Amino acid sequence: MGWFGHSGDMGDIIYALPTVRAAGGGLLYLYHQHGKTWHGMNADRAVSLRSLLVLQPYIDEVIFCPAGHPPGATDHNLNGFRDHGRPGRNLADMHLATYGLGPEHRDARWLVVDRPVTEHAVVFARSARCRNEAFPWRRVWEAYCGVAGFLGTAEEHEEFCRSVGLVPRIAAANLLEVARAIAGSRLFVGNQSCPAAIAEGLKHPLVLEVYPPLPNCVFERSDRIDAWGDGFALPDVLG
Repeated sequence: MGWFGHSGDMGDIIYALPTVRAAGGGLLYLYHQHGKTWHGMNADRAVSLRSLLVLQPYIDEVIFCPAGHPPGATDHNLNGFRDHGRPGRNLADMHLATYGLGPEHRDARWLVVDRPVTEHAVVFARSARCRNEAFPWRRVWEAYCGVAGFLGTAEEHEEFCRSVGLVPRIAAANLLEVARAIAGSRLFVGNQSCPAAIAEGLKHPLVLEVYPPLPNCVFERSDRIDAWGDGFALPDVLG
């Protein structure tokens, strides 16, 4: 049984999963490294991640290590992904490059859920960072507001309703519930955030609000749009 260690943000860990799978899977240890992430890993985030990750056939267990790097563990440290960024390379490719693995390992779906929740045809998500002011959120809202729900914190939801338009919030206690809501929808629309990483892991139809200063969540496939601004046609999810 292999082990894998990661101290990144939640989205980073989702994008690390193709590497974990390609390397044979095993135990995933999560811990915090000061100054390396936006939010930092803690017990609550680890529990939320575990709810989804233990459903994956290549993950044996997810363990939070509050004291840091687990002693005696010398197999796969995934934190080297930060040294493999380059133009045109997404976060999944950065993790794969750490171990000399090719991008083909992230082309196939790497996340599964137990029970999709089909409450909303379209799911929105927009975190406070990695935003693109040229992205046409108002046009997106006008097209889908009658069938959409919002995934995110209460603060993110309040800000979205105030700045874009009213939309109901989807209650999600952990990342498994986030994944269920995305899997049960017909389309995900969001910025570079953990829910977008889950949508990509599910290979779900999506429209991504690309963050131009750091476009490291862009993938090529026929049923997603990586939007650097306006000027793209919105998918018809009701036809």
